[in-house]
Amino acid sequence: MSYERIGWFADLPHGDAGAPELALSINQIDQEQRSPIADYLDSGIVLAETLRTEAWDALSSTRPAIGPLRTMTDGLFIWPSDLGFYVRNYGAALPDSLLLAIEENKGKIPALSPDDLDQILAGEILVGRAAPLFWTNT
Repeated sequence: MSYERIGWFADLPHGDAGAPELALSINQIDQEQRSPIADYLDSGIVLAETLRTEAWDALSSTRPAIGPLRTMTDGLFIWPSDLGFYVRNYGAALPDSLLLAIEENKGKIPALSPDDLDQILAGEILVGRAAPLFWTNT
């Protein structure tokens, strides 16, 4: 199973080196499109969850907490749980391939089997990404 990592902006503590910077990726999604896209991202399947690690708003001078940092998926893409927040509030850029997948899925995360999730999780660990503590299929 192959997937694409999105939203791991280089200027975030949990970002990927070489990824685009969040600060340079805002205001790329029209206001009326933001909520449905963010809802899709927020409803992703939790692939991994870190304990005691909070995501916070890196674009705000007050740095309010967003929530626990999780790794989310829909089977085609993997993203950090704060991506929905950045799309909803700042119009953070997303690849056209994700926008097409959301449209094709009618805004609903497709069901994934435990085997699908295990394959994605194994791929993340094998390439040396931060090892998650567990995944849940909720």
